[in-house]
Amino acid sequence: MNSMRSSVPRWLDWVVRNSKPKPDYSAPPKPEPTRWQQPGPKSREQWINFYKWIANSAAPKRTATRTEAPAIFIAVAAAPKLADMQLPSAAERLSQPRMPRGKYIAPVKPPHPFRPQINRHIIPRPERSRPAKQPVVPCCFQHVDIEAEFWKTIRFPVSKAARSYKPTAKLIELAQPRSYPPKPHCPLPPAADLSPPKRSKMTREQWRNHLCRLHYLALPSQRVLAELPRQPMFMDCMCSKCFRPCPNCCASHRKH
Repeated sequence: MNSMRSSVPRWLDWVVRNSKPKPDYSAPPKPEPTRWQQPGPKSREQWINFYKWIANSAAPKRTATRTEAPAIFIAVAAAPKLADMQLPSAAERLSQPRMPRGKYIAPVKPPHPFRPQINRHIIPRPERSRPAKQPVVPCCFQHVDIEAEFWKTIRFPVSKAARSYKPTAKLIELAQPRSYPPKPHCPLPPAADLSPPKRSKMTREQWRNHLCRLHYLALPSQRVLAELPRQPMFMDCMCSKCFRPCPNCCASHRKH
């Protein structure tokens, strides 16, 4: 047996196990919902049809009436009641509690007509069997504002600590109405004068330099001139001082 097992290659079990075709499994089709299984709330017409279907099809079936046979009464002795049965002495003894005791009756709570409230702050609140001192209210008030002031001092009294309190400067600042724009945290620097300087009339030298600058800016680019074919131009005979064409060179070009 050992020689036969050794002759079988190791991969034979894997080939036999994986060479079988996979089972053809297809999911069963989902049943289409009936008209009473559709999701979502039903419309008014669907409810009407539903109640019509209930009235016709959902009622219990009426079976054919049977012909009842005449009733026959047979006298049967009534079963004996539990009170009439006499239990044996052992069962009667075991049904009784081992330590019988009577029903618990709670004692009557002693009345406490006066219950003082131990508190650091005296609260003008009426207590049981101890009426609080009522404020003296005048019979009439001369004005509505006087009556409002009277009831305000009684309902909302100001404590002694609040009367002797001295607010800080920060609290006084916060109590003031908010101002817009808000107060900056740090002082802002003065606004810089960005207006252009006042224009002044040019001198002769400034005007000459200005014309030279404009003439230089109007000249074509040297890179573009180098790419163009060489042609005689008035650029070759410019005066280095006034940047104007030399009259002698211009006359020679005109002759050509």
